[in-house]
Amino acid sequence: MAHEPTVDYLANIRLSTEKAHGAQILKTCEAFARAGVDVRLCVSARKSVITNNPFEYYGIQKQFP
Repeated sequence: MAHEPTVDYLANIRLSTEKAHGAQILKTCEAFARAGVDVRLCVSARKSVITNNPFEYYGIQKQFP
């Protein structure tokens, strides 16, 4: 029985962030999702001064939980 691969991406960051690593993490997760991987991004609950939706802020087309 074949099943979809799963990735739990753990990142101790706040989203959205003005730092480049925020974009890199979301773009990496987007690439996994486009390849058919079931992706779950887990980030800290720290507040960000950027209140935009992270998917919109970084221009992510393929969304994931």
